[in-house]
Amino acid sequence: LMEEDAPLTLAEARHPLLLKATKELEKQEVVPLTLKLGERFRTLVITGPNTGGKTVALKTVGLLSLIAQSGMHVPAKEGTRLPVFEKVFADIGDEQSIEASLSTFSSHVRQISKALSEAGKGSLILLDEIGVGTDPEEGAALAEAVVEYLTGSGALTIVTTHYGALKTLATKIPGVENGSMEFDSENFKPTFRFISGIPGSSYALEVASNLGMSKEVLGRAWDLVGGEHRDLSKLLVELRENLQELSAERKELFDSREAIEDLQKLYKDRLQKVRAAEKELKGKTLKESREVVEATRRQMEALLREIQKTQAEKKSVKRSREALQEKRRELEEKLEEFQEKLPEKVERFVPGERVEIKSLKIPGEVISEPDAKGHVRVRTANLVVRVPAADLAKKPSAEVGTKYPGKSSYDTPERVGTEADLRGMTFEEAQPVIDRYLDEALLVGVEQVYIIHGKGTGALREKVRKYLSRCPQVESHRLGAWNEGGDGVTIVTLKK
Repeated sequence: LMEEDAPLTLAEARHPLLLKATKELEKQEVVPLTLKLGERFRTLVITGPNTGGKTVALKTVGLLSLIAQSGMHVPAKEGTRLPVFEKVFADIGDEQSIEASLSTFSSHVRQISKALSEAGKGSLILLDEIGVGTDPEEGAALAEAVVEYLTGSGALTIVTTHYGALKTLATKIPGVENGSMEFDSENFKPTFRFISGIPGSSYALEVASNLGMSKEVLGRAWDLVGGEHRDLSKLLVELRENLQELSAERKELFDSREAIEDLQKLYKDRLQKVRAAEKELKGKTLKESREVVEATRRQMEALLREIQKTQAEKKSVKRSREALQEKRRELEEKLEEFQEKLPEKVERFVPGERVEIKSLKIPGEVISEPDAKGHVRVRTANLVVRVPAADLAKKPSAEVGTKYPGKSSYDTPERVGTEADLRGMTFEEAQPVIDRYLDEALLVGVEQVYIIHGKGTGALREKVRKYLSRCPQVESHRLGAWNEGGDGVTIVTLKK
């Protein structure tokens, strides 16, 4: 999708030539590139190891932008959006020339100078290894000035570098963001995966080691690098790992939220259908009832006419007619009240009981009795929902193993609380709840749980404690201390 002034967004994009080469040589698959530029920031500084894929990332962005503007399909997934560029500048590779008296540095400067003179909104600037080929300190200073100028020009800019000074630009210049190519520090190999938001290390010594350089030379190099540099590299690695964990947790949270929203939507849609069907049924019942009333009225009118023919007293006939009309009004009022306030039958459900949510066709377990409005809290595979009791059907214990669509077996809990509330139950009702609760707690690794039975007469407490003494899951149990619920709570330690 191309759109003028849109952010440059690549979703799992691949370099066309790499795709062709991997298919012909039957090599491993091309690692896709996903990045975004032009929304929160307009300049991206990519750092990372040698042979890590920085230059390929630059070429992929430039080539796919030109391919798209030529009207051809780009090898990327849905979600890719590319702006329309008026100018594209790229300084990639080394154009030194003996004939033209150009050194590596001078060839880079010539290309960069041309880009600086024409850069502006609607331009794409791609600079590989900016500032190389000269004194590192001066080269880094020149590179920083170029990045600052291009960011201010409004152009979309991507530069690659090994200069440490450029890694801090994101904290000094608005509109600049860091990015890096990932490196597997355990196997000392690049993964070619782009990571946005954090700078990377060059891993020069690790790469040299992987390419077979002398251990003696590498050892001396590590001595010369110094502890401060090693500490910084280690810090960057830890930062990258933390970012990856955070991204994974964020994705998991997003997926869970989507699942909950889908379930809520499904439940809402089905509930609306149930209510519509109920309203239609009530309307039909009311219509039929009125027809009965009307038929009765016609019959009574005919009867009254017959009475009149037999010369009955007028007052008696009038009283009969008025009584009939009154009865008709009363019946209609009751029918209307029935339509508006027909109560639903609320069946009794107890915690621990197996049920099915009829509108969703999924199994669950009751975790609370119906409230004042007739709603029951039910635990399904991985969340708790609140549904009307009328939408629940009791399931026999033989169907405990019923599986949720697309989920793991119902008997494998993903989480369990640290307490089971038995208050209001008889021991016969409480026993299956205790069994299932202890099994689930063992499965998820809970070491200590609280059985709340209340104080009352103490009958339930004593039966529960005797039963716990025989349970194979229980290591020990005791009554709660004064600050733990006292005699109303039994604290159970489970076997490991």
